[in-house]
Amino acid sequence: MVNTKPMPSENVNICWHNTERFEIMLSTCVSLGKRIDLDEYINRATFSGAVIGRMSMSDLRNHKNMLISTAALIARLAIRHGMNYESSLCLSDGYICAVENMRTCEDVMSLWKDMVYDYTDRIAELSRFRTESRLVRGIVDYVRRNVYERMSVSSIATYVGFSQDYISSKFKKETGENLSGYIAEMKTSEAKWLLVSTSKPLVEISEMLKFSSQSYFQTVFKKATGLTPTEFRSMKGVI
Repeated sequence: MVNTKPMPSENVNICWHNTERFEIMLSTCVSLGKRIDLDEYINRATFSGAVIGRMSMSDLRNHKNMLISTAALIARLAIRHGMNYESSLCLSDGYICAVENMRTCEDVMSLWKDMVYDYTDRIAELSRFRTESRLVRGIVDYVRRNVYERMSVSSIATYVGFSQDYISSKFKKETGENLSGYIAEMKTSEAKWLLVSTSKPLVEISEMLKFSSQSYFQTVFKKATGLTPTEFRSMKGVI
């Protein structure tokens, strides 16, 4: 009887996998939101087929598979550290879909870094509100879950059942930020992802994030980043 099971290539046996120390360091930096430490550690590491293991005989497919496995790891890690379940998995799905359009290993590794940094920054963001009141945590969660919806201090006040003045004052007192500014910050963060991971035109991104107009979207984005959306996309590269 002919054996039809696929046999591993001999080349698989000579490929090294990431060390346990690397995975521990990656997980620790991401879960603690330590962007600077993570950046330093990643820059010291060497990313090549000889380091990440062999999950395909195609180098490009191998790098894509490595990103997918990392996405699964850090998405669950983020959930354990307070990130909304659906938000974390949807973010992971977005990166996994985006990587399939990549045509070079270098582009995949650039997206891998963006993904890891993105999760790290989001977890760091969560830590800003862990000691705040239940009301403020509820507001933060509402803003994050509804980033693609039209939001205002008024709509949030209706949702939580308090006056606009009260929730604005409470949010400012506990976080040091204006609530309207926080809404803009979260929408800008999501816009960055859309600009880098998709080729959607600015008007479509503006509409998706429910900005009142494309010009207002560009004004908010530049105020937050110092760049126009077009400049940001050009600098980061678009898929």
